[in-house]
Amino acid sequence: MRPQSSSRRWQRHPVVLPVRIVAHNGVETVISGRGTELSEGGMALYVPTPMQPGDRTEVEFQTPLLPKVECRIRNRTGLCLGLEFEAALPIDLAAKEIQTSAVHLVHAAVNVIDRIKAIRNNIAAHKLMAEVLGSEGEIEAAEQSERQAALLAECLRDLDSLLRQTERNLNRALPGSEAD
Repeated sequence: MRPQSSSRRWQRHPVVLPVRIVAHNGVETVISGRGTELSEGGMALYVPTPMQPGDRTEVEFQTPLLPKVECRIRNRTGLCLGLEFEAALPIDLAAKEIQTSAVHLVHAAVNVIDRIKAIRNNIAAHKLMAEVLGSEGEIEAAEQSERQAALLAECLRDLDSLLRQTERNLNRALPGSEAD
């Protein structure tokens, strides 16, 4: 990762990282969240916590590479927190976390592709069923099968959109991509 020419000191990388926030508000409270961007100097994450900018906390990564990182909340928008690490992550550890996230994105893409294939097969089966039922005079059953095919086609559009978003995230997260 190299410094960007914008006002940010480090390039942000899209990630999908399960993390836990350890809040020290008199009693140690652990809250689960999901990191969505990572750089050497900080991260963006979604976590349901009442913490506010200026509060200090620790982030526990759910990987063996980075057990805990001290940080300060720099900003907050709804459930999204912008964190600044007290000490920059070593480049090699940050890169490994990004690569781990890329592997998760690949698995997510494969899962979505498998679902798309299954839905396409179901659409074809319902259309064939509607054709057969219609030819046998079962009009109501044929129409029901056509409606089911239409609903599945709508699901397919949603999954296709999700796959395109996952592919964009994966392209940004992989080393050597055009966004790097």
